[in-house]
Amino acid sequence: MKNFILFFILSSIACAAEDIGAVIIGVNNYINRTSEYSEISSKGVGVGILLPVKFPNRPVHVKLRAAFHNVDDTAENPNSTFLQIANIYLIGYKWIEKGNLSMLPQIGLGVQGERLKIAEGTGGAHMDMLVDFAFRVEYAIQALKLGLLINFERDFNTGYGSFLSPNRLNVSLVISK
Repeated sequence: MKNFILFFILSSIACAAEDIGAVIIGVNNYINRTSEYSEISSKGVGVGILLPVKFPNRPVHVKLRAAFHNVDDTAENPNSTFLQIANIYLIGYKWIEKGNLSMLPQIGLGVQGERLKIAEGTGGAHMDMLVDFAFRVEYAIQALKLGLLINFERDFNTGYGSFLSPNRLNVSLVISK
Protein backbone atom coordinates (compact mmCIF):
# COMPACT_ATOMS: atom_id res chain seq x y z
CA MET A 1 0.00 0.00 0.00
CA LYS A 2 2.83 2.38 0.91
CA ASN A 3 4.58 1.70 -2.41
CA PHE A 4 1.28 2.23 -4.26
CA ILE A 5 0.79 5.72 -2.77
CA LEU A 6 4.46 6.59 -3.34
CA PHE A 7 4.11 5.57 -7.00
CA PHE A 8 1.14 7.94 -7.51
CA ILE A 9 2.86 10.86 -5.82
CA LEU A 10 6.12 10.46 -7.74
CA SER A 11 4.45 9.91 -11.11
CA SER A 12 2.34 13.06 -10.75
CA ILE A 13 5.40 15.13 -9.76
CA ALA A 14 7.65 13.62 -12.46
CA CYS A 15 5.75 15.22 -15.37
CA ALA A 16 7.17 18.49 -16.65
CA ALA A 17 4.11 20.11 -18.25
CA GLU A 18 2.22 23.28 -17.38
CA ASP A 19 -0.62 21.30 -15.79
CA ILE A 20 1.02 18.07 -14.60
CA GLY A 21 -1.96 16.48 -12.89
CA ALA A 22 -3.18 15.78 -9.41
CA VAL A 23 -3.05 13.25 -6.62
CA ILE A 24 -6.40 12.34 -5.03
CA ILE A 25 -6.89 10.72 -1.64
CA GLY A 26 -10.34 10.19 -0.21
CA VAL A 27 -13.31 8.07 0.78
CA ASN A 28 -15.10 5.62 -1.54
CA ASN A 29 -18.69 4.90 -0.50
CA TYR A 30 -21.16 2.45 -2.06
CA ILE A 31 -24.76 3.79 -2.00
CA ASN A 32 -27.91 1.61 -1.84
CA ARG A 33 -25.91 -1.55 -1.33
CA THR A 34 -27.38 -5.00 -1.87
CA SER A 35 -27.75 -7.50 0.98
CA GLU A 36 -25.31 -9.89 -0.67
CA TYR A 37 -21.68 -9.70 0.40
CA SER A 38 -22.54 -7.98 3.69
CA GLU A 39 -19.06 -8.83 4.98
CA ILE A 40 -17.57 -6.15 2.68
CA SER A 41 -17.56 -2.67 4.20
CA SER A 42 -19.44 -0.14 2.07
CA LYS A 43 -16.84 2.56 2.90
CA GLY A 44 -13.25 2.37 1.76
CA VAL A 45 -10.14 4.45 1.21
CA GLY A 46 -9.41 5.59 -2.33
CA VAL A 47 -6.18 6.88 -3.88
CA GLY A 48 -5.54 7.92 -7.45
CA ILE A 49 -4.22 10.39 -9.96
CA LEU A 50 -5.75 12.82 -12.46
CA LEU A 51 -3.66 13.18 -15.61
CA PRO A 52 -4.37 16.05 -18.03
CA VAL A 53 -5.05 15.27 -21.70
CA LYS A 54 -4.39 17.91 -24.36
CA PHE A 55 -7.77 18.79 -25.87
CA PRO A 56 -8.71 22.13 -27.48
CA ASN A 57 -10.69 24.53 -25.26
CA ARG A 58 -11.79 21.88 -22.72
CA PRO A 59 -10.20 20.55 -19.53
CA VAL A 60 -9.92 16.77 -20.04
CA HIS A 61 -8.42 14.35 -17.53
CA VAL A 62 -7.87 10.64 -17.18
CA LYS A 63 -8.71 9.53 -13.65
CA LEU A 64 -7.03 6.36 -12.38
CA ARG A 65 -8.30 5.39 -8.93
CA ALA A 66 -8.15 2.39 -6.63
CA ALA A 67 -10.25 1.90 -3.48
CA PHE A 68 -9.55 -0.56 -0.69
CA HIS A 69 -12.41 -1.83 1.52
CA ASN A 70 -12.30 -3.90 4.71
CA VAL A 71 -13.73 -7.40 4.69
CA ASP A 72 -15.22 -8.58 8.01
CA ASP A 73 -14.61 -12.26 7.22
CA THR A 74 -11.37 -12.24 9.21
CA ALA A 75 -12.14 -15.09 11.65
CA GLU A 76 -12.20 -17.80 8.99
CA ASN A 77 -10.18 -16.00 6.31
CA PRO A 78 -7.88 -13.37 7.82
CA ASN A 79 -6.41 -12.41 4.42
CA SER A 80 -9.72 -11.46 2.75
CA THR A 81 -9.46 -8.31 0.63
CA PHE A 82 -11.71 -6.19 -1.58
CA LEU A 83 -10.36 -3.84 -4.24
CA GLN A 84 -12.28 -1.56 -6.61
CA ILE A 85 -10.45 0.18 -9.48
CA ALA A 86 -11.70 2.72 -12.02
CA ASN A 87 -10.23 4.26 -15.18
CA ILE A 88 -12.29 7.21 -16.40
CA TYR A 89 -12.00 9.90 -19.10
CA LEU A 90 -13.46 13.17 -17.77
CA ILE A 91 -14.31 16.23 -19.86
CA GLY A 92 -15.39 19.48 -18.26
CA TYR A 93 -16.05 23.17 -18.44
CA LYS A 94 -14.21 25.78 -16.38
CA TRP A 95 -17.24 27.17 -14.66
CA ILE A 96 -15.60 29.69 -12.32
CA GLU A 97 -12.02 30.90 -12.33
CA LYS A 98 -11.58 34.00 -10.18
CA GLY A 99 -8.23 34.81 -8.66
CA ASN A 100 -6.96 31.73 -6.85
CA LEU A 101 -10.31 29.89 -6.88
CA SER A 102 -11.46 27.56 -9.65
CA MET A 103 -14.52 25.31 -10.01
CA LEU A 104 -14.68 22.56 -12.59
CA PRO A 105 -17.72 20.35 -13.26
CA GLN A 106 -16.90 17.27 -15.35
CA ILE A 107 -18.64 14.24 -16.83
CA GLY A 108 -16.95 11.10 -18.01
CA LEU A 109 -17.12 7.52 -19.17
CA GLY A 110 -14.96 4.70 -17.97
CA VAL A 111 -14.63 1.18 -16.77
CA GLN A 112 -14.47 -0.17 -13.23
CA GLY A 113 -13.50 -3.52 -11.81
CA GLU A 114 -13.90 -5.16 -8.41
CA ARG A 115 -11.97 -8.03 -6.92
CA LEU A 116 -12.93 -9.98 -3.82
CA LYS A 117 -10.27 -12.35 -2.54
CA ILE A 118 -11.42 -14.61 0.29
CA ALA A 119 -8.51 -17.05 0.41
CA GLU A 120 -5.77 -18.10 -1.98
CA GLY A 121 -7.54 -19.29 -5.14
CA THR A 122 -11.03 -18.33 -3.81
CA GLY A 123 -12.95 -15.18 -4.65
CA GLY A 124 -14.35 -13.41 -7.67
CA ALA A 125 -14.20 -10.39 -9.94
CA HIS A 126 -16.75 -8.08 -11.52
CA MET A 127 -16.29 -5.48 -14.24
CA ASP A 128 -18.59 -2.88 -15.79
CA MET A 129 -18.71 0.40 -17.71
CA LEU A 130 -19.74 3.54 -15.84
CA VAL A 131 -20.61 7.20 -16.09
CA ASP A 132 -18.96 9.63 -13.69
CA PHE A 133 -20.30 13.06 -12.63
CA ALA A 134 -17.54 15.06 -10.94
CA PHE A 135 -17.22 18.51 -9.37
CA ARG A 136 -13.80 19.87 -8.42
CA VAL A 137 -13.09 23.01 -6.39
CA GLU A 138 -9.48 24.15 -6.05
CA TYR A 139 -7.65 27.01 -4.39
CA ALA A 140 -4.15 27.96 -5.58
CA ILE A 141 -1.53 28.30 -2.85
CA GLN A 142 1.77 29.40 -4.41
CA ALA A 143 2.93 26.57 -6.73
CA LEU A 144 0.28 24.01 -5.68
CA LYS A 145 -3.50 23.84 -5.75
CA LEU A 146 -5.47 22.26 -2.93
CA GLY A 147 -9.04 21.27 -3.37
CA LEU A 148 -11.96 18.93 -3.06
CA LEU A 149 -13.28 16.46 -5.64
CA ILE A 150 -16.79 15.08 -5.27
CA ASN A 151 -17.93 12.53 -7.80
CA PHE A 152 -20.82 10.16 -8.30
CA GLU A 153 -20.26 6.98 -10.32
CA ARG A 154 -23.09 4.93 -11.82
CA ASP A 155 -22.57 1.55 -13.51
CA PHE A 156 -24.35 0.76 -16.78
CA ASN A 157 -24.88 -2.85 -15.58
CA THR A 158 -23.68 -4.21 -18.92
CA GLY A 159 -21.37 -6.79 -17.38
CA TYR A 160 -21.49 -8.71 -14.15
CA GLY A 161 -22.39 -5.58 -12.23
CA SER A 162 -21.04 -4.85 -8.78
CA PHE A 163 -20.56 -6.92 -5.65
CA LEU A 164 -22.18 -4.18 -3.55
CA SER A 165 -24.03 -1.53 -5.58
CA PRO A 166 -23.93 0.16 -9.01
CA ASN A 167 -23.77 3.59 -7.28
CA ARG A 168 -20.66 5.06 -5.67
CA LEU A 169 -20.00 8.46 -4.08
CA ASN A 170 -16.39 9.56 -3.69
CA VAL A 171 -15.12 12.56 -1.73
CA SER A 172 -11.42 13.28 -2.15
CA LEU A 173 -8.72 15.76 -1.25
CA VAL A 174 -6.96 16.97 -4.42
CA ILE A 175 -3.36 18.16 -4.55
CA SER A 176 -2.42 19.40 -8.02
CA LYS A 177 0.24 21.33 -9.87
